Amino acid sequence: MRRCNECGWQNPEERTTCENCGTELDDFTTGGFADIAAGITTGGQLKNTVPVKKCHKCGYPVRGNEEACPRCGEEQLGRKQPDSKVPIAETPPAPPPVQEIKTTFKKPRAIVGVLFCRTHKPDGVIYPVYEGKNFIGRSAGRGNDVCIPDDGMISDVHLMVLYRDADRKFKFEDQNSSHGTYINGVLTDNGELHNNDVITIGETRLLFMLIPEY
Repeated sequence: MRRCNECGWQNPEERTTCENCGTELDDFTTGGFADIAAGITTGGQLKNTVPVKKCHKCGYPVRGNEEACPRCGEEQLGRKQPDSKVPIAETPPAPPPVQEIKTTFKKPRAIVGVLFCRTHKPDGVIYPVYEGKNFIGRSAGRGNDVCIPDDGMISDVHLMVLYRDADRKFKFEDQNSSHGTYINGVLTDNGELHNNDVITIGETRLLFMLIPEY
């Protein structure tokens, strides 16, 4: 059957004009879009077969060399046909590999002596002396092991006391302080500490006592 584009009347295959309205029937009235796209109709081979596509407005078959749709008149040349492909979801990127975090624990330093001070508190304060370097000063933000903020004559980093297990000796060294370091009342820049020595820095007196096993 051949369908009239104007009135929709179904006409026999041999008709060239519509029985109902007299409109001339063209090749596109035979069969469906699938038949035309294949180049074949129920009546036989189409004349001057060319590539066909759907009208982007009404969906009617339109030959590739035609500028407008025979049914609705919509301009076709230069129009991009709608993509009938189903969009494929993008695969999300793989997460970055998990890095192993290695934690290194420092071995705690052994306490090898103490500094006892009663200058600023009547009950006294005991400061531990550790194996290795011990810095003594007024500032808490300078990495001091012993911090004495109450004495304005003490430098930020005033004195360093060192104990090495190799020779089992306590040594001290003044850190270029403003008011110097006194050991048992004697101004001294560096030397060796002994049990019950009195260290004076600024106005603060510290009694040094070593732990017996050291």
